[in-house]
Amino acid sequence: MSTSKLDQKILDTFKEFAIDKGLITRLGLSRDDRHIPSYVMDWIVTFAASKVGSDTVRLRDAVVDFIKKHLPSKGEKESIKFRLSQGETLTILDSLTVEVKLGNPPEYFATIPCIDEKKAKIDATLLRQHEGLLQGSIWGAAKICHDDSSDSGGVRVIEFRPMQIGRISLDAFRECRRAFTDDEWIDLLIRTMGYEPSEYGGDEKLWLLCRLIPIVQNRVNMMELAPPGSGKSFVYNNISRHVWLTAAQISAPVLFYNRQSHTPGLLTRYDLLVLDEAQSLQFSNPGEIQAQLKGYLEQGVYARGDCAATAECGLMLLANIDIQPSASGRYHNGKPVFLPRRKDYIRRLPEILLESPLVDRFHGIIPGWRIPPFETTQQAQGYGLKADYFAEVCHALRSASDIAQSVRARLRLSGGKRDCTAIERLACGLAKLLLIGPDDRRFEEMVVRPAEEMRRNVRSQLHELDPYGYVPELLSTRVGGSATASHVLDRVAHYDLLEEVGRGGFARVFKGIDTRTGTVVAVKMATTNDKPDDDRAIRREMDIYERLKQIPNPHLLAVRDIFRDAGRYALVTEYADGGTLWELTEGKTSDGPRSAMDEATVKQISLAILDGLCALHDNDIVHRDLKPENILRCDDTWKIADFGISKLRSSPVTGFTMQGAHSMPWAPPEQRDGAAAHPSADIYAIGRVIAFLLSGSVKVEDYVGLPSRWWTIIKPCLSVSTEERPDAAGLRAQILQLGT
Repeated sequence: MSTSKLDQKILDTFKEFAIDKGLITRLGLSRDDRHIPSYVMDWIVTFAASKVGSDTVRLRDAVVDFIKKHLPSKGEKESIKFRLSQGETLTILDSLTVEVKLGNPPEYFATIPCIDEKKAKIDATLLRQHEGLLQGSIWGAAKICHDDSSDSGGVRVIEFRPMQIGRISLDAFRECRRAFTDDEWIDLLIRTMGYEPSEYGGDEKLWLLCRLIPIVQNRVNMMELAPPGSGKSFVYNNISRHVWLTAAQISAPVLFYNRQSHTPGLLTRYDLLVLDEAQSLQFSNPGEIQAQLKGYLEQGVYARGDCAATAECGLMLLANIDIQPSASGRYHNGKPVFLPRRKDYIRRLPEILLESPLVDRFHGIIPGWRIPPFETTQQAQGYGLKADYFAEVCHALRSASDIAQSVRARLRLSGGKRDCTAIERLACGLAKLLLIGPDDRRFEEMVVRPAEEMRRNVRSQLHELDPYGYVPELLSTRVGGSATASHVLDRVAHYDLLEEVGRGGFARVFKGIDTRTGTVVAVKMATTNDKPDDDRAIRREMDIYERLKQIPNPHLLAVRDIFRDAGRYALVTEYADGGTLWELTEGKTSDGPRSAMDEATVKQISLAILDGLCALHDNDIVHRDLKPENILRCDDTWKIADFGISKLRSSPVTGFTMQGAHSMPWAPPEQRDGAAAHPSADIYAIGRVIAFLLSGSVKVEDYVGLPSRWWTIIKPCLSVSTEERPDAAGLRAQILQLGT
C-alpha cells in the first residue's frame, strides 16, 4: 500500500487518535532544548490545532507561543522565580513528582524540573485527586505561586491538571486492528514509535518492535546491545509516561526501596525501567544490587530490611558494543551491515552484570546490530497514533491475559524453566503488539522465531561467560499436538498429564495439556480407595467447583473441567506457575519471621483477594481456608485457590470433623470450635492475611505496631464477635479509600 493510502486508512480508522508524525519536523520545531517527549509534543500540537486549525504558519506560531509561555527553558528559571516573587501566578507544563515527608504534621514536596525546584509545597487535597503524583512523574499543567506562609518562603503548587488521555477502550483498539493487514499494522506501529517504515526492511522492523515488548508484557527483562548511534534510547525517551529512562548512578534505594525516607524505588513506579549507557553504569554497593536483582528478575519480588514488595516493572539494559563491518550484506537502506567484533560482546557490560546466574534471568537480547544506525531521514514522515493514546493502550495490553493464554497454548513448551519462561513472555509481548493469534499464517515467523532468537542470544552469551556451565542451545522443546508417549504420565479424557507438581492427602496435582487447544492446565487427581468418608469429602469439594465454574471472576482460580468416576475424581483448573503468597514473603527460615511488604503492595494484593472473596460470598460460598499458601499468582494476577474444606451455606454439613476443619493460625475461634460456616470466618482470615503481609509475622501481638490507618481497618476483622466483622464488600471499600 502506498504511503498516502496508508495515511488515509489510519485517519479513517483511528480518527482523533491519529496524528501526522512528520508535522513537527515540517513545522521546524525542536524538542531537544526543553527535553519534551513525543507524547507531550503530540498533545501540544493537537491542542494548538484545535485553536487555530491546520494552516502550517498559524499552527507553528501557536505551538511556539504555547511552548514559550508554558514550558520555560532552564535559562529562564530565575526570571520565572522573579515573576513569582512579584505576586504573579503562573501555569507551567512540566513533569512533576512528589515526596512525602512524615513529620508532625506531614509535609508534601513537589519537584518542578524546569525551575530546578525540589521543595515546592503541594496540598494533600491535590494528591488525593491525583494519586499518580505519588507513584512517579506525571506531565501536566501546574499552577504555581510564591508561598509566603513561612519565613523560608518558596513555591507552592495550587492546581494541577494531568496531561493525559481519557479512558481508552482496548476492545475498540483491537477491533481497529482488523482494518489492517499484518504489514500495514507493523508500519503503523513503526510510525507510532517515531520511525519511517519505508526506511527499514521486514526483519529490521521486527527488531524495532521488539523494543516495545517489555512495555506491553509484565516483568520482561531484556538487553539491547548495539553500536553507538542506533537510536536505542530514542523510543524510550518518547513513547510513554509509564517508562523511565536513566543513565545515572544506580543504588538499591533508587531501584528498590529507600529505608530512610520509606519510599518505594523506581521498579514500583513504572511499567519499564530503562538503564541507558549500561556499559558505563556505576553502582553503589554492587553486591547488594546484584543479589536484589537476581531475586527481582526471577520472581518480581524484592526485600530491603524489614520491607518487601512486588512489582510488575520490566528492566531494559541499553549498551554500546564494539562492531565491525560485515564482508557481505547490506541494510535495507543500502549501507553495509555491522556485526559484533567479538563473540562475547556482552563483556562490555560492568562486571556486576556479568554473573552468569544474573544474565540467565534476562529473557532476551535484541541484536541491535541488525537495525541500521539511526539517521534523520529515518524519522516518521506520515500518520501514526498519538503517543499518549498509544502509551495507555500499551499499558492496558499488559492485562490482556487472553492473548498470553493463547500463545502459551500454541507454544506448549517443556524443558528448561528459564528458557520456557523467556520464550513465552517474549512471544506474548510480540503477539500483543501485532495482535495476531496462533492461527495466523505468519505467527511462527513474526512471533515465535524472534522470541527464540532473542533467548538464544542470551544462551550464547552465557556459554561465552561460562562454557562449562551453560550450553549455547535452547533447553526448551515444544510438545506436539498431543504429547508423545514418553512425555505422558497419564490421560484424563482429552488432557495429557505431563509431570507431577504436588501431592497431599488423597490427591495428586499434575501439570497437563488440553490436547484440543494446547492450553496448559493443572489436573488434581483424587482417589478414595473405597473409604466412604474420603468419598463424601471429595464429592463436597467437587460440588463447590461445579458452582465455581459458573462464577467468572479474575481472582478465583478458573475451573475448566470436572470428571467423576467410581472412587476416582479429576479436577482441571487453569495452571498457576507464579508461586504462592506465602512463598512471596519468604523468610530466612521456614518457621521464622517473614518479610513485611510495603503498603502499596499490600493494598494491591488485598483488593485482588477481596474482589474474589466478594464473588464467593455473593454466590453462597464460604472458603474457610484462606491463607497465604492458598493464594496463587497466575499471569501476574492473584487468585484464590484450594476449596477443599469450603462450604455452600445452603448445604449444611453435620459432624465436627468437617465443620471444625481449619488451618492455624488463619481460622477464627468459632471455626476451630466446629461452628457452622459463615462468611465472617473468611473476613477473620483475610484480616490475618493482611496483617501478616504488613508485619511479616503470624503473631497477633506483633500487629500493634501496624500503621494506624491499617489497624483501624484490620482490628474489627479479628474480633471474636462475628457481628463486629465487616462484610467483604465493606472491607474492600475501606481499603480502596486508603492512599498509598
